[in-house]
Amino acid sequence: MTAKPAAKTTAKTTAKPAANATAKPMARARAPWAGRNGPVVLSDDGRGLLEARAAWLRREVMPPLRDLLSEPGRDERVVADYERALGELVVLEGLLAEAGPIPAASPGEVALGSRVRVRLARGRDEVVRIVHPAEAFLDEERISAASPLAAALLGCRVGDSVRVHAPRGAYECTVVGLLDEPARVGTTS
Repeated sequence: MTAKPAAKTTAKTTAKPAANATAKPMARARAPWAGRNGPVVLSDDGRGLLEARAAWLRREVMPPLRDLLSEPGRDERVVADYERALGELVVLEGLLAEAGPIPAASPGEVALGSRVRVRLARGRDEVVRIVHPAEAFLDEERISAASPLAAALLGCRVGDSVRVHAPRGAYECTVVGLLDEPARVGTTS
């Protein structure tokens, strides 16, 4: 049984580089938040929240689970919970070690880290903050830069209308305002 998963893993590992080989330069240029295709960048508050989660896992979650692992007749769910927490901690620490600040962008332009008020269908306004996918889960306002809405908004300015190609169908939205722009690092040309 172990041979099958190894074969599947090998096939997936071999297939991914071949499929991404031609897309890598384009993805790096168009999506600097994309991790393997470019640098990981986090907002300051997103970095702080991810650091707090890693610290919580390290101080509050892992020690009691570690103590339960050594008990005779332990429940295997404890092992699963420990492995899940350890896996999340390893991913968070790697992400935080790799991540840099949000790069400079033109003033007035929707960029990674921007809080944007958009007008959706039927005149409903919504506020979103475009962030790296790793911090999109941190609150309801954040959306992944890989999402269809964020992809459509990046580079827009107030007043621009865009067509969003979402899985449930395309729709129009308008950039109503930039509530706050991300802190800029470096200078813009």
